[in-house]
Amino acid sequence: DDTSPNSVSCSLGGGDELSDRRIRRQIANCNERRRMQSINAGFQNLRSLLPKRDGEKMSKAAILQHTAELIQSLQAEKMRLLEEKEAAIQAKKRRIEDEEARERGLVDELTVALEQERRLRQLYEQQLRERRERETMLSPISAPTAPPLPSSIVDSSLIRPRADIPGWFNTANLMQRELYHNLSYFDVISVHSLPTVRLFIGCSRLPNSDRIFRMIHMHPFLLEM
Repeated sequence: DDTSPNSVSCSLGGGDELSDRRIRRQIANCNERRRMQSINAGFQNLRSLLPKRDGEKMSKAAILQHTAELIQSLQAEKMRLLEEKEAAIQAKKRRIEDEEARERGLVDELTVALEQERRLRQLYEQQLRERRERETMLSPISAPTAPPLPSSIVDSSLIRPRADIPGWFNTANLMQRELYHNLSYFDVISVHSLPTVRLFIGCSRLPNSDRIFRMIHMHPFLLEM
């Protein structure tokens, strides 16, 4: 009977508060266990990635230390590989550039050689043409040689003194001298190569041509020369 409704309600309220704290603590414990399990699983994964070390039991701090060292070594290896790759690329690029430069040099040398050969060939052809022109200009012109006087002219009795013709001796001697004097103008041109008309014209230009014309007219054997 000492218990009143107020005292009963207070006891019920206190029980609910304790129950709430217990539940919250249980939840917190569950969360902590879950977090620790996750951390432990992560360390186990890291431990499995590290190089195997027989008989060595590693703590979480050791696992973290070895993991950091492994990451650094992997980064260094990566940088080394990248540098080697870049060096190989640069070496290949330089080799290609050197080959292209050497090929361009060969092309330039061949171009210069061909140009020099072309100039020399043109110079040779020009000199050959000039030489042929000089040979053509300097070559002697073939002219017919004057044949010797026929023996019939020298030994002919027609130009010998004729005792049977009055006044022939002086006249024949004079005509013979004039003939030989005037024939000296025909040293190069042969009488055989000239027609009779041209011979008459040529003779008419010489001194005493009238007498020579009469002599040729009187002695037809001169036309056979």
